[in-house]
Amino acid sequence: MKIDIKIKKDEFRKKLDIRDGKPGLPGKPGKPGANGSPDTGEEIIDKVNKIKKEKVEGLKELADKVKTVEYTSRLGLRAAGDTVYTADLSAQTNGITKTFTIPAYRRAILLFGSDFPGVFNFTVVPGTITITNTNAPSSGSRLEFLYIM
Repeated sequence: MKIDIKIKKDEFRKKLDIRDGKPGLPGKPGKPGANGSPDTGEEIIDKVNKIKKEKVEGLKELADKVKTVEYTSRLGLRAAGDTVYTADLSAQTNGITKTFTIPAYRRAILLFGSDFPGVFNFTVVPGTITITNTNAPSSGSRLEFLYIM
């Protein structure tokens, strides 16, 4: 027995749900959605602030990382409301250089290192500090700059 079905190619592909990577036929429009939260910005902030710290995934780990960064990037001294910071200049020591690149500062306090003498006399201009009383620190020696931002 032979059955002869006459159907257009596009209709055949549609009935068998054959896709060719091209966009499909447009579907029926969906139902309109809600218009968002009726809360004001302040009400949302109040709700967020009521969430317990323990419920926020990853918050403890993030807080621990922040503490570590603060500890390793600053010397935590405070005097008269100013925080004293330290910049590690050790990577710039090579036994020849006496002028080093430093971060922005409001007040330079101290330059010290592992070479003799441990405390250096220095002059500063924005962006650089220069040792004035001794030879350049040896290559790989420790060199720290204390300052107030």
